[in-house]
Amino acid sequence: MLPKHPNDSMEPDEIIALLATLDVFRGLEQSLLTRVAQVLEPMSFTSGSYLFDRHDVAHTVFIIVSGNVHRVASSANCSSVLSEHSRGDILDLAVLGGQMTRSSAALAISEVQLYQLSRSAFKQLQAQYPTQFSALIRRLTQTIEIIHLKAALQESALFSDLSEDILDHLSHEMELKVVPSGMQLIKKGDPSDYIYFVVSGRFLAVDEIDGQEIPLRDVDRGEVLGEIGVILETSRAVHVRAVRDSTVGRLSKTVFETLFNNHPVAVHKATTKMIVDHLISPSRPLGATIPRTIAILPISTGVPISEIARMLGIALSSRGATLTVDSQLITSMGGLNDQSLVPSDEASRGSIVNALNDLERSHEHLILVSDTGDTPWTQRCIRQADAILLLADTSADTSVTPLEQQIKKIKTDGRIKPHLLLLQKAETSVARNTAAWLAHRDCVMHHHLRHGKKDDIQRLARFLTGEAIGLVLGAGGGRGLAHIGVFRAMKELNIPIDYIGGTSVGAFIACQIALGWSPDKILEQSKRITSSFADLPTLPIVSLFSGRKACRVTEQAFGDILIEDLSTKYFAVSCNISHAGMKIHNRGPMVEAVLASNAAPGIYPPYPHQDGLLVDGAALNSLPVDVMAQANPGGIVLAVNVNPKNDARDPIEYDGALSGWSVLFSRLNPFRKSINVPNMVEVLMRVSNIGGTLEQRKNQAVYTDLYLEPPLTDFSVVDYKKIEQLANIGYDYAKPLLEKWKQEKEKEKGN
Repeated sequence: MLPKHPNDSMEPDEIIALLATLDVFRGLEQSLLTRVAQVLEPMSFTSGSYLFDRHDVAHTVFIIVSGNVHRVASSANCSSVLSEHSRGDILDLAVLGGQMTRSSAALAISEVQLYQLSRSAFKQLQAQYPTQFSALIRRLTQTIEIIHLKAALQESALFSDLSEDILDHLSHEMELKVVPSGMQLIKKGDPSDYIYFVVSGRFLAVDEIDGQEIPLRDVDRGEVLGEIGVILETSRAVHVRAVRDSTVGRLSKTVFETLFNNHPVAVHKATTKMIVDHLISPSRPLGATIPRTIAILPISTGVPISEIARMLGIALSSRGATLTVDSQLITSMGGLNDQSLVPSDEASRGSIVNALNDLERSHEHLILVSDTGDTPWTQRCIRQADAILLLADTSADTSVTPLEQQIKKIKTDGRIKPHLLLLQKAETSVARNTAAWLAHRDCVMHHHLRHGKKDDIQRLARFLTGEAIGLVLGAGGGRGLAHIGVFRAMKELNIPIDYIGGTSVGAFIACQIALGWSPDKILEQSKRITSSFADLPTLPIVSLFSGRKACRVTEQAFGDILIEDLSTKYFAVSCNISHAGMKIHNRGPMVEAVLASNAAPGIYPPYPHQDGLLVDGAALNSLPVDVMAQANPGGIVLAVNVNPKNDARDPIEYDGALSGWSVLFSRLNPFRKSINVPNMVEVLMRVSNIGGTLEQRKNQAVYTDLYLEPPLTDFSVVDYKKIEQLANIGYDYAKPLLEKWKQEKEKEKGN
């Protein structure tokens, strides 16, 4: 006889009878039901109290004996009821299958009596009675799959409006399918037999023309695949394959047609929404998908991986709930062993995949912390990741590690390239030896993390989430000194700069910002360096000036610094006249990038480079916002243009023929009106900008989130001596606009 618990409101036989009515325990022998009853713990809650809240750690399921419970989004958002529960209902059954956190809150509407069954107790029973529990486990797995599917459908924008009955029908008829990384889900030209709903993971849509693959777009959680082919009865138009281990719900064409016949109005509304969404919604750019699951792997011994994961979790939590998961947590949450490397153990594999999928669904971001070696958990981290972070100590050996080779074996299609995190000492201003780390690695991006520097971690988080701010500074000669004032305004408003680039004078100012210099230091350094631009003329066979003095002063200012060693990412643009193309300087000597980007044709000689002769990038792209958008995919682009479309200084004081002697004499003669025309240097500089300016206007609307154009029409492109005045104009113009933009962004984020 089962002894009665002192706080128990039910007799033992009543508990066993209740268990026998529950689907999950259906078919268990009386002796096993008795064993289950022995590990139950009675609990009670008063009306208005919460059994649990959203994101609470989940160890137990609750079996309601009496009273009523409402599921609500959270204790802070309890206005709408997600579902109602009473006697005989089980709350969070998926906990027994690996669910580790609560996806919503449970509110007692009346006094509630219930029993709790812990996952660890259930696992012990399963281990003691494996044969007797086998049918129960299969049924439990199927039930949990249905729960996960229904929850995912409810969160989907396409299916959320469907009634509870239709969602129940859909979730029971859908087949949950795990798609390993790199596996093809849809093949172009095949019959459209199924609609797929992405429960977790990420896919890539690929076209194929003459044997050549053309990546089209990323497909993320909550999106639908193959619906157009099924609805319009056409063959598959593209290939679709998994970028990482993913899970889909598969609905056959036959079931879809039956569903349509039974619920024509509701299903017609949903399918119309699908087609409209497919036709008018912009495709997500490749690489712009925000990763939900981020894996951190150590490639050097002794790196503080747990500390970096903790700091990254804090930085990411501003976007939503973030959870760090390691093998110890997996073990503590019920001993979920990842047997994904053993094909025969599908139940164990499904268990951990379901657990991680559930965590993905209830969190904005998961950070998976791998083991130090190539363990099953490490491989699971790689397979499950949307983004992979390789953590390295810069003082360690730079050779490619076996763990990195393992990543290539698992991520066979190369769509998910790792980020390289290089740990630096706290006092490091400019790193060293970065080129050696990058030489043999194909990374999407590298990041310098100085020990204990929260700003570096926050910058990494912004790059991962598409919130990195890229600042583009345009060409414009002396007018470009207004960039200094814009930078001062951003500093005062605490607007971070994660990536900076520019052309010509924009490249010159940008490199100083990337070095971490203050606005005051940039002002003084720019004043000193630009004074060297007034070099002595040379025999004008190649150029008006030799550029020797400008080269010497620039080299003194920037030394042997390499672009890849900077904490703030940087690029400069020059024009390759040997091969008629644009050159992007994002690695190599900073001096080379600045001098090449500022080699105004006709004024200074072309800069000699191994790729060819380089001149001022303004000839092709005076405001390279397109370059920034490509370098910082999905990020924010701020642009500062210092080349006004109309120049108020342009006079028309001669009839087409003009003698240089006449201009000179008019300026020397105090009794004659001076002929006001731009000099040769100014004409050459302005001409070199025209082609790039046309390109800039075309790109401006497409790529920029905020476009700034300080009022500089009264200044010449050679007004370098008016540096303070230009900087002040840039500051006064930019600050109110930047402040308004920042407020709007913060308001959007708050909503």
